[in-house]
Amino acid sequence: MSGKIVRLLILPLLAMLTACSTSATSPIKIENLAFSLNSRILFFNFCKDSKCDLIAYSLDNKTFTQIVPAEGMYHFGSAGFAGSESQLVSMLRYRKGEFTSYPQVALINLNTKTYRKLTNDPSHKYAPNFSYDGSKVAYVQSHGQRTWANGDPRANQWDIHILEVASGTESKVTNFCFYGVSKPFFAPDNADLIFSGDGPMCNYPNLDQPPGTKGFEQYRERFGEDTIVRMGPQRKNLEPWFQTKGRHSSAPQVARNGDVLFISRTNVLDGIKKGYYNYDLFLKLGDTVQRLTQLNTAMDGIAFSPNSRYAAYISDPERNRNRSLWLMNVETGESEQILLLALLTETEKVPVQLISEEK
Repeated sequence: MSGKIVRLLILPLLAMLTACSTSATSPIKIENLAFSLNSRILFFNFCKDSKCDLIAYSLDNKTFTQIVPAEGMYHFGSAGFAGSESQLVSMLRYRKGEFTSYPQVALINLNTKTYRKLTNDPSHKYAPNFSYDGSKVAYVQSHGQRTWANGDPRANQWDIHILEVASGTESKVTNFCFYGVSKPFFAPDNADLIFSGDGPMCNYPNLDQPPGTKGFEQYRERFGEDTIVRMGPQRKNLEPWFQTKGRHSSAPQVARNGDVLFISRTNVLDGIKKGYYNYDLFLKLGDTVQRLTQLNTAMDGIAFSPNSRYAAYISDPERNRNRSLWLMNVETGESEQILLLALLTETEKVPVQLISEEK
């Protein structure tokens, strides 16, 4: 597989209009990338000013569609793998961003253009994701908060929860009070969870420490900055699933065949000692890890298609705070930019109606 990256040549004006600008006049942001179950649709959140919407981009037609709740006070905050082609799981959020506007996990049916809430509790949550059989949803939930120096509240102490879709039974499956957690994936071959956790703060499972001891420093001393873990009935200790010898591995994305796409810091690998941190895409095939890109830039988000053919990523190629969205064919190593000019004007909307407040 070639690691060559083919860049599209874009006129400066077009690049300025289609990139994600963080300027004060019209801040634009892309986030929360995810592919559909059939690998033909890329979902992401597109935020302009303070308005965010869930976008579905067709790889076949190269068209965009907004998926919006019929109730105007809400928007969908992200998307995850679904148990069928017509279903996806998302976060239902208030458009107003008050700290107590708690988001809820929602199940969207695109065939019936309806959705229902799977949770209804006062807590901060993000990054919902289906198991491949569609029976369970994993998501990240906060169990504490802190206060910024200016007095603003901030959610913290993040852990992973699993919800059984049919019964509504919910359980907390980690207890480490992470600073942050990536989107959790279910391993296709069993019930293990694959994710990256930043800074375990409590309940670090080390017999040499008393209960409740903060274990982040000890973890970093033992394993460096490799934070991708695989946890399950046979893997209860918090330790890296694999290590990358001094690089920073995080944000794993798992395909149906078990291949894992992740990002890793490549400064040391490329001999860059100072300056900005650079990240690149890597692919784990069994016990083999292969580098896919050499971008010399930061990455703000990635996704891996269930058929393991496509990777999507958000990067800043010119390091001018203009984020752009890219689609890679993993088989050929070629990447092309997804131009977002159409999203600055009116696009097709698919409103979906709330059908139940219950689990």
